[in-house]
Amino acid sequence: VITSRDELIHLAHLALRAGDAAIAASAFLPSSLYLLQAIGLLEESDWIHHYDLTLQLYSSAAEACFVLGKFDVLNELSREVIQNAVSLKDKIRVYFSLTSSLSSQG
Repeated sequence: VITSRDELIHLAHLALRAGDAAIAASAFLPSSLYLLQAIGLLEESDWIHHYDLTLQLYSSAAEACFVLGKFDVLNELSREVIQNAVSLKDKIRVYFSLTSSLSSQG
């Protein structure tokens, strides 16, 4: 059992790498599993202490959920990014996933 915060963050980094590699291979279901599990390891304070990791996990997970048609999860993930991202540039990726999901839903 991993209890050290540093080890949990390291595990989240590994899951991000695996999730992004799965996205690159068009394996969106495994990607979403890796990324959502990693998000589950995070704490609210990680938006401050591990901003880049947290942003990348949420943004990649949102993208994978869009492709899988998991629009409810996409909306939740996007809401987190929009509330916590510090710049418009950091929000662009989820805005793209959100607008794409709206056009695909009709």
